[in-house]
Amino acid sequence: MNPLIKSAPFWLGIITGIILSLVIGIVDFHLKFDGLCFDCDNDFGFPLRIYQSGSAVIISQIVWSGLLGNIVIFSLLSVCIGLILHSLWNKKELK
Repeated sequence: MNPLIKSAPFWLGIITGIILSLVIGIVDFHLKFDGLCFDCDNDFGFPLRIYQSGSAVIISQIVWSGLLGNIVIFSLLSVCIGLILHSLWNKKELK
């Protein structure tokens, strides 16, 4: 098995990316949510919209393409963070 996949810094980066995506999603929801407006169209999700709240005329819906896009984007971000942490850890061990 590839030593990169077995390394702790790589998995620390993956977990950091997952936590980062969850925090960004929750913060985006709280920033854009308007609980006092019954007939407003609220869209949530960063960087792509994943939820569109409805009104009296439009139903609420999950935007599946946005959800899939966000999963891909944050997965790539997590892998990049993992690779950066892995390379920094290896440089630190060589010294």
